Amino acid sequence: MSDEARLIKTLTQRYENIGKVARPVVNSSLPVRIRLSLMLYKLINVDESEQFITLIFWIHMVSIY
Repeated sequence: MSDEARLIKTLTQRYENIGKVARPVVNSSLPVRIRLSLMLYKLINVDESEQFITLIFWIHMVSIY
């Protein structure tokens, strides 16, 4: 069993035990397509000398069928 298959089995085992499907696809060999939206919530820090910024985002994910 590949590392990916073992990881998926470990992560979805709890859902399988209660009878729920963890991946919202009909065919498990297909990828799960999602729409990802980001909304800037807060600007924490700007470090111009290091060219580094720290931000907080809200993330919204929706599966696409």
